[in-house]
Amino acid sequence: MKSLYTALLLLLISGSTLIFAQTYSPANTDAPLSFRNRALAGTIPDNLDLVFDPIELRFVEGTHIFTNLSNLTSGDEQVLQNQSDNEYLIGVASQSRLFPNLWGSLLVRFRNNRASAPIAIDSDLDGFDDIFEEGSVQNNHTELLDVDSDGLFDIRQTIFQERRNFPSTRMFMLVNNYSYLSGRWTLGLRLAYGRDGDKSTTADGIYGSGTGPLLGVEKGAASSGFDFRVVNLPTNLPNFLQSEFGNFLTENKGRFTLISGSAMSRLRIGNLRNVEFRLDAGYRQEKQTRSIFDTYDGSFANFNSEINGFQDNFQETQTDISSITNLADGFHSGFSLKQVFNAGDERRYDGFWKFGVDYTRMWLDYDFDNAGSVIRNQSVFDGSDTLRTDINSAINASQSTVAANSGTFDRIAFSAQVNAPLDERLTFGIGATYRYSKVDRDGDQEFLVAQNNSFEVIDATRGNDFDQVVNETASGALTFSSEEHRIILPVGIEYSLTKSQKWRLRFGALFDFVKRVENDRFEVTDAQPRVVTTQFSDNTTDVRLIDNTTVSTSRQDKTNASSTDFLYGLGYSPLTNLQIDILGFLGTDENTEILSTEFLRQLRLSFTLRI
Repeated sequence: MKSLYTALLLLLISGSTLIFAQTYSPANTDAPLSFRNRALAGTIPDNLDLVFDPIELRFVEGTHIFTNLSNLTSGDEQVLQNQSDNEYLIGVASQSRLFPNLWGSLLVRFRNNRASAPIAIDSDLDGFDDIFEEGSVQNNHTELLDVDSDGLFDIRQTIFQERRNFPSTRMFMLVNNYSYLSGRWTLGLRLAYGRDGDKSTTADGIYGSGTGPLLGVEKGAASSGFDFRVVNLPTNLPNFLQSEFGNFLTENKGRFTLISGSAMSRLRIGNLRNVEFRLDAGYRQEKQTRSIFDTYDGSFANFNSEINGFQDNFQETQTDISSITNLADGFHSGFSLKQVFNAGDERRYDGFWKFGVDYTRMWLDYDFDNAGSVIRNQSVFDGSDTLRTDINSAINASQSTVAANSGTFDRIAFSAQVNAPLDERLTFGIGATYRYSKVDRDGDQEFLVAQNNSFEVIDATRGNDFDQVVNETASGALTFSSEEHRIILPVGIEYSLTKSQKWRLRFGALFDFVKRVENDRFEVTDAQPRVVTTQFSDNTTDVRLIDNTTVSTSRQDKTNASSTDFLYGLGYSPLTNLQIDILGFLGTDENTEILSTEFLRQLRLSFTLRI
């Protein structure tokens, strides 16, 4: 009983501390990248990248249409192999016919998936899974046994098992941009809204004590039902019954809203003419929630018709209900300088240099509420003459945690980029970005653990029967900080293969270095003594105060990591109003022969239209 109580308290403290220490990062509200920009490591934009920028939108000619064939969700869809991200995507960008000074673009993404996840069942409980299905499975296994070898069946064993595993995901995202030309100024407006979520029908923790023959449930196990029966065939009476049921649901939800404005005008700075000076400012709000509702019930019972009043029963019930809410809202601002020194036929072919600074400040609020309980009842009676081996015992333990904290997230970024058309066939792009981000949070946590125990010896009159109540409370302060330095160095080269420049070969390299330091501390600020009140069967009462053993912890994690990714792609414009792009077109399987059927099926293609 003491071990159960201690385990509850330790699990309570450690689990909530880990949740508190998660690093915050703003939701990604950016539009997807074009295949051209991906292949060139983000150094040279395409029309897709420009039309979803509220300022650059003004410089894109014609009406552009983006569909699922544009392969913009992840870039990993394979059209010829029917491999997709299972999203619906539509985007359009155009200049207004009614208001020639107004441009607009809209991007919509939608996904609603409910899958049947893999399931494995050990039908005969021999320790090896022998049924492999997906979604929902029921299996009934029956065995007839001749235990005394007299040629007649004596025992019937039935094992019924059920598994349910249906994860689901949902996502909706809308990005709307407007660009308006007013005199020397270009004004931009960006509106973005998104929500997503997922559900899982698997266990978030470990349930079932494993006491006696109970199988219990491991973390990640699917919602299940289990019923095991042993019946004596001559009497048709049960010898043994066992059942275990688990219903598990974990749900994550998130949403964000972004409103930002931009303004750009051409200025003269020293000897530099037509420098585009740009300002950006906006507000964003985010909410993330996580809820867990897990229930488990397991029991077994032995039977013996030859002993009057025979009992051998055990039952265990566990519940875990949690709710986590993360709120964040704040603003972002920035400015940039850009000069076009070699204008192309289209904005995407301009040569330019650009320098920018961006700053984001978010205010964070976090709430955590958890309640869990474990109930165990056991009755054993195999005859009144066995003395002090027949008992009734019960344990009812519960815990709850309430935590709240607040903090800030700050991020500043400096970026520089040069896009240099070296001649009419070759374009070279290079850039550098430095980002510094910091999270500071602090808050309080309160713990409450309660346990009721009862113990009764049925076949003895000694006064060692008792009812016991245990209570303990504790509270503590949590502080968390994180600092991250990130350096991103991209480079890209695009080469026109033909005189008509309809074919373009692209290569890029992206170097990424990150240095991160995290510090979190939990300090117990108040801990009341454990109060153990025991009422014995002889009406005596014992009250004990047991000092708590509290532990304050401090942790620091340091991470340095660098990586270099090489990218490549191919672009082809057979018509003025059609562009075809291929990303990583040689595949990743070294055994695949070029121009084979498998090679063609692995191509990642993107089709975009201009009217």
